[in-house]
Amino acid sequence: MRFDSFKGRLTAGLLCVVSFALSGCILNAIYPPEPYPLVHKDDFKRETALLEKDLAVSQSRWDRATLLVRLAMLCSHPDNPHPDYKRAAEYLDEYARTGRPVDAAYASALIKQIVILLQDNARLRQQAGELAGKNRECRDIIERLKRLDIRLEKKRKNH
Repeated sequence: MRFDSFKGRLTAGLLCVVSFALSGCILNAIYPPEPYPLVHKDDFKRETALLEKDLAVSQSRWDRATLLVRLAMLCSHPDNPHPDYKRAAEYLDEYARTGRPVDAAYASALIKQIVILLQDNARLRQQAGELAGKNRECRDIIERLKRLDIRLEKKRKNH
């Protein structure tokens, strides 16, 4: 009887350990890590300056490549109040010359950001076209009202 009790507790303990391990794996699968670093909106300039300083003194090709990717991520970060996509592209070009493979998560995030920007651009172009049409209609109405005002003024003077 004592053996069964120990065996039951051991089995229950192992089940708990396995379930915790599996739940951790499942959580990691559902919530993948963010490709962008966690930076407060007020800290982008400071973080960028620190990374650029480190890049200037870095001798290792691998360290430089890592710093270049981090700088590109900061420059193109969606929470950056002043994103600089041109600078991000320059950092990525320099990164490409280091010979290190591209980080898939970062590339995916950039592509998603580009898709969002293209969608916003298409939406804004459509709105601009609609507003241009409304603007033409308003101008036409104003012209007709001016002509009507002139005709009414002439009629009033003649009577």
